[in-house]
Amino acid sequence: MESSAYLYDQIRIMIIKMIENGEFREGEKIPSELELGELFGASRITIRRAVKELADEGVLRIVRGKGTFVEKAKRPVRILNLEEGFTDGLQIGNHQVTKVILEKKIITANKSLAKLFGQEGAMEVLKLVRIIREGDRPISVDYAFLPISIYPDIENLVADNVSTFRLINQHFGIKFKKAKKEVEIVHPNDEVAKHMNVSPLDQVVQIRKIIWDESRPVHFSQYYLRTDGIKLSIDIDVDSNKLESVEIPNVDIWG
Repeated sequence: MESSAYLYDQIRIMIIKMIENGEFREGEKIPSELELGELFGASRITIRRAVKELADEGVLRIVRGKGTFVEKAKRPVRILNLEEGFTDGLQIGNHQVTKVILEKKIITANKSLAKLFGQEGAMEVLKLVRIIREGDRPISVDYAFLPISIYPDIENLVADNVSTFRLINQHFGIKFKKAKKEVEIVHPNDEVAKHMNVSPLDQVVQIRKIIWDESRPVHFSQYYLRTDGIKLSIDIDVDSNKLESVEIPNVDIWG
């Protein structure tokens, strides 16, 4: 290889291309510094710098005593996009993401949930619990609640891999005007941990979301994301978004 003051950067780019071409695959161990030096015709110092740069970028993961591995790509999730649901806002690349219904039933909302939707008395909502998987790996579980008074017969329309956001917009003609999301790192309860195949001692991202149309709340959900393999991103258009201080009340979705 041609000598250069930026030889480590050339090697860094070539390793990235080898990952993109499938020569080094996600989760697999790459050759040692000595082997990479022979492959690229470079010193171990140069190889070590290229590998460190890639580790700092999150492309590689150095495990002391075991070697260097290709890091699993993190899937960006746009958490402040008003027009999209979770899987609509998930950039999946070449990976197959599926959305499977675990529970779908009409329930009588408890007091806290009814109050969120502006009702003092009894009201019926659709409780929709879905698991989102990347291949066979669960990455999220979503608990959504939709008022039957706004969405009659919606329980017969939702199905696996169907976007409820598109269904709400296109079938029911509801236009979203405002949303509030709260993000918190929590320990999952036993049910969430089981669905996501994690330990109750692990930490997950909890996102509570309420959406309004012109005048009323029309959607509430509480969903959980694994902290590994997910990168949260925020898109803000300062010209079209009015920032307001809106608190999401405490809602007991387990009651």
